[in-house]
Amino acid sequence: MIRMRSILKLIFLTALMGMHSIAFGGASEVDDQLWASATITKDVSSHFTLEIEQQFRYRDQYSIMNKSISQFSIVGEATDFFKVSVAYRYTNIEDAIARRWQLAGTSTLRKKKLRASHRLQYQSERSSESDTEEQLRNKLTLRYSLWSRIAPYIEYEWFHLMGEKELIWRKYRAAAGIRINVPGPHVVKLYLRKQQQVNRKSPDRQNIVGLKYEFDL
Repeated sequence: MIRMRSILKLIFLTALMGMHSIAFGGASEVDDQLWASATITKDVSSHFTLEIEQQFRYRDQYSIMNKSISQFSIVGEATDFFKVSVAYRYTNIEDAIARRWQLAGTSTLRKKKLRASHRLQYQSERSSESDTEEQLRNKLTLRYSLWSRIAPYIEYEWFHLMGEKELIWRKYRAAAGIRINVPGPHVVKLYLRKQQQVNRKSPDRQNIVGLKYEFDL
C-alpha cells in the first residue's frame, strides 16, 4: 500500500512538471494568458445545487482583459456517482457578446484517495458576430489527495464542432493543477493549462495560468 501511494505521488508530480514544461516551453510562439474566476455554490435541496461563477480572462501576456464571463448553473445529483447540470453563460468578448446554453453529465469514481471523473457536455452558443455554434466536449480528470487539504490533479479535454453529418475535432486542453481546501467552506485551485486548435494550418495556441476560488454558502 505504501509503495502504491509512492508510485501515485510520483505520477502526479511528474505530470505537474511535465505540464509546466509543455506550457512554458517555447512561450514566444504562443499567447500567455491569465484566467481568474470565483464560484459561489448553494444547496437549494438535498439533490440540487445552484452555482454562480464570474470569470475574467486576460490575453497578450496578461496585459489585456478580453473576456468577462458570467455563468449560472443548476446541478442535480442523480446518484452518488452521477450528476447532471444545466447552465447559461453570458460572455462579453471585447466588442462582442456571446450567449451559451449547456447541458452536461458527470460520472465520478472514488477509490480511497484517488478520484477519476468524466464529463460529457453539449453546448450551443451564439454571438453578436457569428451564427449559432454547437459543440460536444469530453473531459477526463484524475485527482489524488496527497495530504489532507492538498490534492494535485491532471485533466484533458476534447472539443468537437457538431457539423451536419459529422463531429469535427476543433481543439484540446491539457492541464495540471493543485486543489487546496482552505479552512472553512473555501477551495482554491491553481493550474497550468495548454490550449490549442487542431486540424488547421496555423492553429492558435495559448498557455494559461489559472486561479479559481470556490465558496460554499
